[in-house]
Amino acid sequence: MIECYIKYKNEKNTIDSKKNIIVIGAKIRDNDNKDLSISFYFINPQLLQSFNYSNVYSIHGYKMIVDKSLNKYDVLDYAFKGMEVPYENFNVAKAPFSYSTDYWNIILNSKNEVIEILPEEKSKKIKSTLEERRVKFSKDYIDYSSL
Repeated sequence: MIECYIKYKNEKNTIDSKKNIIVIGAKIRDNDNKDLSISFYFINPQLLQSFNYSNVYSIHGYKMIVDKSLNKYDVLDYAFKGMEVPYENFNVAKAPFSYSTDYWNIILNSKNEVIEILPEEKSKKIKSTLEERRVKFSKDYIDYSSL
C-alpha cells in the first residue's frame, strides 16, 4: 500500500525524498478488534515537532517513521523489520505547525482485505491504484463513489 501511495503522489508532482518523509500509524478501528486502520502521509520534517517515534525506515528511497501517537497496534513494528536505517531526528520545526495533509487511510478487516478507503472523495482513484498492485478488497468494501 505504501508503494502505491508513493506512486500516486508522484503522479501529480514528484515528492522530493531528501526533503520529505512518510509518517505512518495503525490502530484497531472498532471494539471487536477486527478492523485495522492504517494512515500514512508525506511531510517535510521542517514542520515536525514533538513526534514520538523510535525507528527510521527506508522504502523506495523515502525515509519513514511510525508515529507512536497514531500507532496503537504492533503490526507496523513487524511489517518493517529489516528496513531500519540509522536514526535521524526529524523533529526540526522551530514552532508548531498544523495543516491538512494529503493522506490515505486504509481500513483492513481480519483477513487483510480492504473494507474502506478515506478520504472518500479520493477513494475511487486510490482503489484503482491499489487494484493495479493486486491488493485484496472485501466483498463488504464501502464504495463511496457509488453513494
